[in-house]
Formats: sequence, structure tokens, C-alpha cells
Amino acid sequence: MLQAHTTMRPEELISGLNLHLLNEKDSKPIFQRQNTKGWPDLTLVNGVQLARTASGKVRDEPSLSDHKYIHTQLGISVQNYTYTRFKTTYGGHRKFSMYFRKEIPKIQQ
Repeated sequence: MLQAHTTMRPEELISGLNLHLLNEKDSKPIFQRQNTKGWPDLTLVNGVQLARTASGKVRDEPSLSDHKYIHTQLGISVQNYTYTRFKTTYGGHRKFSMYFRKEIPKIQQ
């Protein structure tokens, strides 16, 4: 558990929050301007399972900034659910349903 008013190293803070660093030690610099380059941006994920399947890569295309784009890919599947919803003003749902019961399948097609 983390306590306020303590001095922690960044590694301890990240670990204490169950975060995992995706940055790789041999990655390209994220920040570059004239003769200066660096790696100031951190990509963190929550949970071991996500950390095992996630990856990050510094992109080469121009970003119109001193910082380069970071492409982060999460190895998870996402399921989308869609529901059809009919909105009526100030209630009246039962009356709407009864009146249009025969028409609803046609509308949903």
C-alpha cells in the first residue's frame, strides 16, 4: 500500500500501483530537437496480463512536435454490443409498443 509523504523511487511507485512499464530500453528516442534527444514519455498499463500482451513502438512519421508518435498495441479482444432503442417523450412506452408491435421487425431490418 502506498502512503502519502514518502519519498519513493519511480520503480517503487509504478510497482505499488500494479502498473507495468511498456517502454523498452533499446527503443528510439521519443523526444528529438536539434542536438538533444531523450525518452521522457512513459507508457504504463495496469495488470500483468495486459502487460504481457501489449507492445509499444516509436513511430518515424512527422508529428509536428518535438515528440514522436508512440504506437501502443494492446493484445486484447474487444466485443461491441449494439442495442436498438426507441425513445418516446414523457413515457408512453406501452402505448408505443402496442401500436408499433407489428412494425418493429421491419424497422430493425
